[in-house]
Amino acid sequence: MAIGLPVVTMMAHPIDFSQIRHWTGSGPNKAALAIQFDTDGKANPGVLVWGYRWEDGQSPNGVDMISAIAENSDRLRILIQMTGDMGYTLDGVGYSDASNELLASLSYDLDGAAEDPRISFGFYTPNTMMKQTSAPGAEALDLVMQAIEDAMDTHVIRHPLNYTVYGYPAYDYDWWKMDDESAGIWNSGWYEGYWSYWTGTEGELDNLGYSGLGMSSVYLSDGDVHGWKYLSFASDEADWLAPVYIGNIPTSVPEITDDGSETVEYYSIDGIRLTTPPAAGIYIERKGARVSKRIANSNL
Repeated sequence: MAIGLPVVTMMAHPIDFSQIRHWTGSGPNKAALAIQFDTDGKANPGVLVWGYRWEDGQSPNGVDMISAIAENSDRLRILIQMTGDMGYTLDGVGYSDASNELLASLSYDLDGAAEDPRISFGFYTPNTMMKQTSAPGAEALDLVMQAIEDAMDTHVIRHPLNYTVYGYPAYDYDWWKMDDESAGIWNSGWYEGYWSYWTGTEGELDNLGYSGLGMSSVYLSDGDVHGWKYLSFASDEADWLAPVYIGNIPTSVPEITDDGSETVEYYSIDGIRLTTPPAAGIYIERKGARVSKRIANSNL
C-alpha cells in the first residue's frame, strides 16, 4: 500500500505548529489533531498531523475539530457514534491515498456482529435490560451501508445504530472492516482494540495525558493538541511515533497576504511545490493571495 508517507523511527518528537500545512477553519486560535494507527506490524506512516482554527467567542470541542478536519480532507475518514449522555465516541479512522476512496472498500458484517456475545445490543430484539427501546432487524445492514454512502460526501460516518435512535448503542466497531487492504489504513474496534484519546499542548507527544473525558466534553483552548492513538489489545501499547505533517493547500489560508506579487507558484494536490504545472491531473495554482484549483489535461 503506497500512501506517500515516510517510514519513521521510534523516537520522541514534538508537535510543532509552525510545521502544520493542512489547516481547517479560520481565526486566531489554533489546535493540532494528531492520529496514530496500529498497522499490525506493517510499516507505520507515523503520527499524522492536521491543524484547526477557530474564531474568538467560539467554543469548539473535540468532535467539532475532528469532524471538520475530516470533511476538509481528501484522505481522512472517521466513524463516530452517539453513545449516551456524554456524547460521541470515535470508533473508526481511515486514511488513504488522495486518489483512492477508502469508504468504497468498507463493509459491515451484520451476521458477525449479531452473533458476537460481547455485544449487548439487540439487533433483532431490543435488549430492554440495557434500556434499548427498539431493534433495527435486518434493516441494520441497509442503515449502515447508507451511512457509509452518505460519508462519501461528508467523510464522516455517523453510526446509525446509536443511543439517540435505539436508547442504547451497538458497540459493534470490530465488525467494520475493509475488503481491500490496499485501499488504505483502517482501524476500528471496541472489544479487540479502541481509539484512545490524549490531550495536552504544543510540545512532546509523550507529554500528552490520557483524557478522562470523551471528545464531546473536551473544549479546545488555543495551543491544544488532541492525540488519538489506536490501541490493540493483542499487542503492547506503542510509543508515539514521529509527526508527519499532512501536505495540502487548505481551503482557508489566513497566513497569505496580498503583497502584489505576480509570481505564480504551483503545487500538487498534496501541497508539494512544483516547478511547472503538471501535464495532466489536478493541481493548485497560487498567485499572491489567490489560490485556485486547476485541472490539466494533456489531451486538450
